[in-house]
Amino acid sequence: MMTSHSMDAALKGAPCKPWLMTLALVLADLSVTALVWTLCVLARHALGGDFRLSAYWSLWPLLGLYVAIYAALGGYRILLHPPREMKICTLGTSLAALLFAALTFWLRNPLDYSRSILLAATVLLLLAVPAMRLAVKALCGRLSWWGYPAVFYGFDAMPPQTVTSLLARLDPSIRPLALLTHDPSHELLEAVGLPVLDGAEALSGMGETRVNGLFIVLAGTEATEDFAKVMETASAHFTKTIILHDAMYLGNHWGRTVDVGNLLGLEIMQRLMDPKRMLLKKSTDILFSVILLLFALPVMGLIALCIKMDSRGPAFYTHERIGRGGRTFAMFKFRTMVCNSEEVFQDIMADEDLRSDWEAKHKLCRDPRVTRVGRFLRRTSLDELPQLFNVLAGDMSLIGPRPIVAEEREKYGEVFEMYLRVRPGMTGLWQVSGRSTLDYPARVELDAYYIKNWSFWLDLSILIKTPAAMCNLQAAF
Repeated sequence: MMTSHSMDAALKGAPCKPWLMTLALVLADLSVTALVWTLCVLARHALGGDFRLSAYWSLWPLLGLYVAIYAALGGYRILLHPPREMKICTLGTSLAALLFAALTFWLRNPLDYSRSILLAATVLLLLAVPAMRLAVKALCGRLSWWGYPAVFYGFDAMPPQTVTSLLARLDPSIRPLALLTHDPSHELLEAVGLPVLDGAEALSGMGETRVNGLFIVLAGTEATEDFAKVMETASAHFTKTIILHDAMYLGNHWGRTVDVGNLLGLEIMQRLMDPKRMLLKKSTDILFSVILLLFALPVMGLIALCIKMDSRGPAFYTHERIGRGGRTFAMFKFRTMVCNSEEVFQDIMADEDLRSDWEAKHKLCRDPRVTRVGRFLRRTSLDELPQLFNVLAGDMSLIGPRPIVAEEREKYGEVFEMYLRVRPGMTGLWQVSGRSTLDYPARVELDAYYIKNWSFWLDLSILIKTPAAMCNLQAAF
């Protein structure tokens, strides 16, 4: 077991370079902004645009305007939640476009600049900037200098599965180094894969050490006498302290701190209860589904033809799912299985291994019922394109929890009541977080997280990640 002295040495040796992390994001923003603007200018010029290229090249210092606005909105905080980052990028890009239009109007002859270039560049940047940031974080997350070293402190006896579940969900920007607790059991040490130390001894042994990192307190539902002392000691050694409380399980990232009688409180906002936001979500669903259908209809026709050529039976099929308020609806999909799938399913359930796999995930990795074309459609999620008609009908949303069947109701437990508050979605957190590689409890947890933390920006963040998730063929079956 690691001693307090060795933990002290590990903390001192843990690289933490916030300036380098910020620089990586700044360079990413500048690079993608310059690339998008260059492509838009050259494309418009090649299509016969009547303007001088030099008029745009002279404006390259204004690219820093994007970085300045993102910084002013807090866009370079490393521990930024993805939906908040999406909101900042969207607002920042839109504001930069307005300022860019105003500056070019006042500084030069506005006829020298094309409004179509500004519009095209802005639309592309709304997608490209968040996508570029995702790519940079995924790449830099593997490097030793990315992220903050973190020490976790738990007051209560913590079940190993609780700690391992928390560590598995951590953002790459948080690098756990040790777990301090009042009960450093050997079972906990083996389960979490981190050094587990006696909390009081480890903190007292730090001396004058100051760490540019995180001290994350796992506070229980009952306050302990040592809480204030631990917080005071941690503030003397760590630059940042984060409190995680049992009452905030699965969190609410749109909460805000409030002062109640000189005590710190957290106001939780249930956005799914706001009629205005629900109207915005439904309007967005209809608008995007109509646009997507215009592009998807030719593809859907080709897919239907391939299905008919591959196996006998209809190209489409419907399946009854549970929707908002418990109302059932017929969900449309492309047929990916053989027509006698029910008979084959009974044979599958006779196999003990396949039956246990089905009970755990409600899916099979190698399902003998799936056709050749169906296997490709499932891996790419193209079999779900007909659900755009469900979105138009108001039965589903573009983004939301996965639609479930009646047999799955018991697996949701108490979360099922939350599930009934929203429309199920074509895509969601489950699809962009691992898809079929996740077990069923993880899927339920992700659905609960989505419902508690829903916002337009969370939906937009999921939408940006969906194409990459569709390309991850190993995570779908």
